[in-house]
Amino acid sequence: MNGIGATVLIGILVILALLLCAAVVYPWSFYNQVVTLDTQVDEAWANIQVELQRRMDLVPNLVATVQQAGVHEQEIFDRLADARERLAGAIQSEAPTDEQAAAANEFEAALSRLLLLAEDNPELRAFQSFLDLQQQLQQIEQNVAASRILYNDRVQEYNRAISLFPGNILAGIFGFESHVYFQAAPGAEEVPTVEFE
Repeated sequence: MNGIGATVLIGILVILALLLCAAVVYPWSFYNQVVTLDTQVDEAWANIQVELQRRMDLVPNLVATVQQAGVHEQEIFDRLADARERLAGAIQSEAPTDEQAAAANEFEAALSRLLLLAEDNPELRAFQSFLDLQQQLQQIEQNVAASRILYNDRVQEYNRAISLFPGNILAGIFGFESHVYFQAAPGAEEVPTVEFE
């Protein structure tokens, strides 16, 4: 074998070694990247769950304050309690679902009805505890909105990673599936407001 043949053979062996290394390193790197992104999606969903739970935990205090002000709207209280119970079960899911979105919308509608009672009840508007709870609720609603944006950003990054070539092939091999975005019903992003005179 002459010098040129040996150089070509060594070049071919180096290229084959690099291809073999890439064939091992890229899937390993891709897998770790997608697992990291998936974990970030799960963490962002957990943040939404925490904020939804905080909002639900605030409701008994709101109801008690409204009742203390002498407002007795049992239908609204019952509807809110039912919606709260349904949402409590739904937010335990590992990812947003249609059931969770429906439960959240039902809960928000019932909560809005409770807050609208203040417009017709000057006694309720005079309760500082009600005003404090309303302010806490508004902060929680802002946190929910921010958490939802972060979650959707994480989902977009994850879904992009498993959709682009050649990652889509490896995603299929490794069993990675797309995550769904957290989408509330139109208007659900609006913070319930109460007009105080």
